[in-house]
Amino acid sequence: MIVDKEKGGICWASYSTLVGADLFMVTKTLFDIENQKHWWINSSLHCCRRFEYPWVFYTFQPYSKNEKVLDAGGGKTVFDFLLASEVGAVYNVDLDPEAIDYLKLNMDGCQNLFPMLGDIRQMNFADGSFDKAMCISVLEHVDRQDIMPIIDELLRVTKIGGKVAITAEVATNSNDRFNINDIDIMAHHYGFGMPILPSDKAIFGVAPDYHPFALICMLLVRR
Repeated sequence: MIVDKEKGGICWASYSTLVGADLFMVTKTLFDIENQKHWWINSSLHCCRRFEYPWVFYTFQPYSKNEKVLDAGGGKTVFDFLLASEVGAVYNVDLDPEAIDYLKLNMDGCQNLFPMLGDIRQMNFADGSFDKAMCISVLEHVDRQDIMPIIDELLRVTKIGGKVAITAEVATNSNDRFNINDIDIMAHHYGFGMPILPSDKAIFGVAPDYHPFALICMLLVRR
């Protein structure tokens, strides 16, 4: 689950990453934050996030208190509170007013987290406003024609040399969901080869009638 932090890359999450102590460390920290905030009903730590949040957290290192980070479509997440402890400001932009209101009501004195109602396809930020941007498990929920425009918008608002981290749940067969074919198109569009699913691929089937899926992690570096 490693990509080149200087050049970017695309990879699949795999079960072998679960043995890493650092993966559990991030997850435990997030569980602690949820516990402190009584966040259980709206927990953002289901199976996929336990891969995705640690991957983004370590991919974004090193951190600086002068940095601004964008969370595009983050919703009701405690991950922003962890990032806010590492950087100068975190902006969570989401279309769901309930999610934004929930974050605002649970700030608990966090002065550098800024929940904002907005459309990540077209954001009211100047070019290069952020040092880093992330979009975690959002692309599989939008229309196909919006996928590339969202990624391009994330790149636009990120500084030259800044990192854009993207994760998504990908159906492993061809159907109406965000699937392998979509990833192949997206990877080649941004200059990456399509990664091969490893033998210990992280595929989940949460219900008998639910399509099995894997997790893709992509890092773009704004040029």
